[in-house]
Amino acid sequence: MKVLVISPHYNTFVKGAVEALAREVESIEVLVHHNRLTDLLRFIPFGGYLDYARRFTREKLLNTEGKPENVRIYLISKPYFPPSSRNPRVGDIFAKEMLEVIRRERIETNLIHAHFIWPPGYIGAKLKEVLGLPLVITGHGYDVYDLPFRSEEWRERVSWALSKADAVTTVSSSNRRILVEELGLREKVVHLVPNGVSRIFRPISREEAREKLGIPLEGRVILSVGSLIEVKGHEYLIRALKTVKERGYKFFAYLVGEGHLRGRLRELISSLGLEEVKLVGPRPHNEIPLWMNAADLFVLPSLMEGLPTVMLEALACGTPFLGTRVGGIPEVVREGIGILVEAGRPDQLADAIEEALEREWDRDSIARYGSQFYWDRIAVKYVEIYERVIS
Repeated sequence: MKVLVISPHYNTFVKGAVEALAREVESIEVLVHHNRLTDLLRFIPFGGYLDYARRFTREKLLNTEGKPENVRIYLISKPYFPPSSRNPRVGDIFAKEMLEVIRRERIETNLIHAHFIWPPGYIGAKLKEVLGLPLVITGHGYDVYDLPFRSEEWRERVSWALSKADAVTTVSSSNRRILVEELGLREKVVHLVPNGVSRIFRPISREEAREKLGIPLEGRVILSVGSLIEVKGHEYLIRALKTVKERGYKFFAYLVGEGHLRGRLRELISSLGLEEVKLVGPRPHNEIPLWMNAADLFVLPSLMEGLPTVMLEALACGTPFLGTRVGGIPEVVREGIGILVEAGRPDQLADAIEEALEREWDRDSIARYGSQFYWDRIAVKYVEIYERVIS
């Protein structure tokens, strides 16, 4: 079986899925769309939105470390403005470009798998019209619960792409409900396939992890990993940590990630006198397991989510999870694994952080539970769907 993947990046969960699938299929060709304008941002010092857009430079989109020999990656670059994938022109721009690449490189494939409905799913639908190939679309998060409801135009664009798919997969039951009940897909077309994690996420000793990171060996460590954008809810976590500190708890907190809110969050941390809270910026993916293992508690204060990969990564390392009741998070987190609170409630977050720091967690049990999400186990589910749509 030969698979063509369309994606906004070859990194994190897409990289993990492709590399696991590479052991199950003959070959995988990956087409990644890229805005050429983002490469100019290295010469522009301004922050704000531009800090967010820097996440999409070609260096950030591609992580070819350990790439299997039967995987080939093509970065298709075109300039467009505004430099956001939510630009309504992006789908048609890259459908044309990717078709040219497929023909020029004489790419042979049995099916198309698009990660995200927009723009990859839309692009895949356009390619299906020309090439006559089966199409699988995976809806991950914002493309399911947010984008289709921004306007009637976006709903039509998303619905058209979905209507062309032979199968649609998504990462959570809450997403599946939206696809069926609100976007009108037939139940038998929509399949639940959760995100997965690499086996680099496994338990190691906290002391070893902290020593390698150069952070204090003693004391409680609270960790959050995610883009510094509004929907991730970092402001609520910071305000909760202020309350926890006022109640006499000693801790170190590390926020890993980048985004346009970095300056605002730094100012908030300073204004609240939280010298124990550090913004450590983006870190290489292969370093994240060290942070997960170094932490006594992982916190994800998101306002909206699909099925966050960082949650699964924390669990695979045996790290207790504190999150919000949004998206697919409640489908995964149960008693003994973590604690859930309502989104946007720093008071509840503070109480839950205290509870989590006081509780004795069975980290080995958490890691065993998290091991069900390793990508090699998830890839088998994709292959079953591929075989169904091809036949």
